[in-house]
Amino acid sequence: MDVLVPRKFVLPEATDPNDDEFYYVVTLANGKPLPDFIVFNNETRQMDSSPEKGDEGKYKIMIKVYKNGDAGELSSTIIWLLEVKKLVAFDDLTEEEQLAINPLLAL
Repeated sequence: MDVLVPRKFVLPEATDPNDDEFYYVVTLANGKPLPDFIVFNNETRQMDSSPEKGDEGKYKIMIKVYKNGDAGELSSTIIWLLEVKKLVAFDDLTEEEQLAINPLLAL
């Protein structure tokens, strides 16, 4: 059984001495839109990923923080790496794979 683990991540709230509002723009680092299984909520600053089989891999995500809306002044840029790994149940591994993980099984 293959299992891909969903992830949740909440960005810390940006603060400003002038109480300016901030707006977050989240894309892949190359500027392309996020894959369908990664969703970002600008109000809660929460990013959720619910990968499916075939979504395994490393994704460089760019988070741009703007003051006063998405047309405002760029405040900061963050690059974040999301790695989607496949988890496999131990019982679904071959005997050789199980021994590589736990050599004591050979005793």
